[in-house]
Amino acid sequence: MEARERKTKKDWAEEVKTLLDVNDYSVPVAFAHHRLVVKGYVDRVDISTEHGETVACHKRLWEKEGVAYRPEHYLPLLGRKPGALDHARSFRDLNLPGCFEILRRKLESQEGHQGTKEYIAVLQLLLKRPVCVVAGAIERAISLTYPNASIIRLYCCTEEYAQSSVFSLDGREHLKGIEIAHPDLKAYATLINEEARS
Repeated sequence: MEARERKTKKDWAEEVKTLLDVNDYSVPVAFAHHRLVVKGYVDRVDISTEHGETVACHKRLWEKEGVAYRPEHYLPLLGRKPGALDHARSFRDLNLPGCFEILRRKLESQEGHQGTKEYIAVLQLLLKRPVCVVAGAIERAISLTYPNASIIRLYCCTEEYAQSSVFSLDGREHLKGIEIAHPDLKAYATLINEEARS
């Protein structure tokens, strides 16, 4: 499939958007003020660096003056501009499970503006984790008196650990007879005693 290609450099006014056929397509904040290559296909628009690293992919807009936002492209900006959470177009249609809104109301009622910042820190977890993992962590933390982003981050780690695959011995009968001895922890006591003497 042939692509229509355009090179662009982000300027201050177009901080995290790029233009193709008078439509705007968002890119991650980290790529603002960088030269990018925009390739328009029939069904999609791919945006990459000059070196070929793909930074964004959007469904192609065919109407004029359309906008394709990806909220995760703007999450890093929220730390500097928390007011954008309620006013920026990219966050208006953010479809998240109900526990996110419950957490936000709880944090803001307890801590006011600082609660909004805590909620934004939780949203920024979505940059590296799927929504289902963060939502599961929020569900666990919401019953606490003072939930915060740090607790939810820890719960995300346990959610990810629980979702990771367990090593199965199915089809590995030759390993079933192997037993691994518990380590002798007395060796560590010896090291501590030697360090204390020096």
